[in-house]
Amino acid sequence: MLGLVLFVTIFSVIIQLAHAQETKFDMAPGGLIFRPLVANQIEPRVGLEKTIDSNLLTLNIGNSLDLLSWKTTWQKNNATCQSELRIGGDLFTWTQIRSEDNFRFPVEDVDYLFGVNVTWRDEYRETPLSAPVVNSFRIRLAHISAHTVDGSYDNYTKQFIYQQPFTYSQEFIDGIYSYENRCIGVNYRALLGAKLIVHTIPGTLTAFAPHYGLELSTQPVGWLTPYFAYDGKMQKITAWQGENSLQLGIKMEKWDGGGISLYLAYYQGKNVHGELYYIDQKTISVGTNLSF
Repeated sequence: MLGLVLFVTIFSVIIQLAHAQETKFDMAPGGLIFRPLVANQIEPRVGLEKTIDSNLLTLNIGNSLDLLSWKTTWQKNNATCQSELRIGGDLFTWTQIRSEDNFRFPVEDVDYLFGVNVTWRDEYRETPLSAPVVNSFRIRLAHISAHTVDGSYDNYTKQFIYQQPFTYSQEFIDGIYSYENRCIGVNYRALLGAKLIVHTIPGTLTAFAPHYGLELSTQPVGWLTPYFAYDGKMQKITAWQGENSLQLGIKMEKWDGGGISLYLAYYQGKNVHGELYYIDQKTISVGTNLSF
């Protein structure tokens, strides 16, 4: 599936470059042409989530940057259309911390990701006044490593939970295709892709994991934009298991721009931290995220 999507994307880019009326190269173009997936757990974010039924928090720190850009433009149905290919990088962490008295936040586990990405975006309109149709694709080559820091603590027994740290690392390629349009005043973004693990320690994770999702947002109500996002995966450790992540929230700006989001989140699947990857997790959280 990943190979087919990549082939179709590259073929489309070649065709559109051949018909381009203008091509422009740029360095450090600013912004992202492929927005981070809202409900996906492994995405660059700047924000904080608080689990409702415990004192655990997730701290997200990091960014994705587009570094090189090739943009082409042409005319279709008297409307200007654009395609753009970019190369960029990812560097971010997601950290499990514990809230304690006297404003203390011990770090239990932290995961690091760094890598490179190639993104492509094609935007056109059927007519000059119609909503834009956006096809985009992102492929990432990245490394993840996970570490136990201050250790886990049981608030009920008032004791540390013994957990022998182990080496967890992963090199992977993931590709995701995105189709965006508008229907009856609702913007939607359909997602389909897969993840291919090239190398992992320990070697118990499946090499292939399908990935799918859907994001919905309304037109802004004043300066607020309500939204819903779903992200799903299938993965195998001892058996095939689904992973489901949902967000329902409000963004304080336009949906496709920068701004602050407040949301309610639900997650069901294996723990997102590498040192706890074998533990089933089901959480409801409230959170905030700063979009870039």
